[in-house]
Amino acid sequence: MEASTLIDVRVIDAATTVVPVVAHGPLEHGTYEAMENGRAVTRCKLYRNLDCAEHEATHEALKPYQGAGRFRIPFTVWIDPEGNKLFRRDGWRRPEEFLLDIKLALEKVQGPRRSKADYAALVKPLDEARAALAAQRYGEAVAQFEEAGRPDVPEVRRLAEEGLKEIRTFGDSLLAAAKAALKGGRTRQARPALDMLARQFQALECGREALGLIRGLAPPLRSLVMRDMGPAGGRHVYIRGDGTGIVRIVAPRKEGALGLHERRFEFSLDARAWGELSKLLESRRFFDIKIPERAAAADEARVTLSLELWTGESATVSKGAGEKHGDFDAYGTWAFAQADAASGGRPVMEGAFDPEWRPEGFSK
Repeated sequence: MEASTLIDVRVIDAATTVVPVVAHGPLEHGTYEAMENGRAVTRCKLYRNLDCAEHEATHEALKPYQGAGRFRIPFTVWIDPEGNKLFRRDGWRRPEEFLLDIKLALEKVQGPRRSKADYAALVKPLDEARAALAAQRYGEAVAQFEEAGRPDVPEVRRLAEEGLKEIRTFGDSLLAAAKAALKGGRTRQARPALDMLARQFQALECGREALGLIRGLAPPLRSLVMRDMGPAGGRHVYIRGDGTGIVRIVAPRKEGALGLHERRFEFSLDARAWGELSKLLESRRFFDIKIPERAAAADEARVTLSLELWTGESATVSKGAGEKHGDFDAYGTWAFAQADAASGGRPVMEGAFDPEWRPEGFSK
């Protein structure tokens, strides 16, 4: 039937509220190699969209419906969503007969029904939530699990609630570890967990509590970006609120080649650097810096500093590379000291300069 009835257009059109499942015992059908979504897979030669293990597993699941003694094959068992047997048909079923079976099965099932399209729409947020969770995009996963749980579909809602519970449990454990580090005076060790919670768990209680805690740290840094860039290259420094950072060193390509070349280095702020930044924010009040805007020449090198705190304060200030400004330059000296220290190590990337690239979490 899988080669005739189940692929009949009339059956496909009518089977929008039923799910055909093919089952076969462990016979040697042979296999072949195919490509699915860009990867090589092994498929059964008889059931060409299945792995042999799949139709063998469903055959095992059908044993409670087979009954004792000898029986004809093939046979079709119609089962309701709760797993109850509705009726059974022995032998091959032509498309016309199978259409009658669909009609009879639907008449025997009570309660509301959903088409495959309706069901796919219901479970789409659930699938997207699971994918986001696997990729550790917790904020996205929370939003999708909440979306999946809104319709009054008990099974989907249960799965959505289980997903949210898993994320809450993980978030609570992160918060507990961060609070223990803070209590022990290990602020630098607490920052990564608090920063992650505040960014990705903001819809949950653990994220809101983490936000309150990180706002009380000195400094309550969310992000800092320093760019010193001109036609011949320059340096970019990106620092996240957890203390991790990336430095980009941009310079002309060697041996007279056109274009720019870049190297990227990763680093983490140590306790001394955190302390220096905290003192800068106290003594050199960044959000009070005012530099008059002016038209810049096309080939002029400029320095731009963007700073955002977890308290909600944020600003961007820019000036010509040759201009002097005591408060602004103090931040530049600190940021480029981190760049100089990091660039003495081994680059994590080296190649042609990509002006569109930004580290994850930083806007272009």
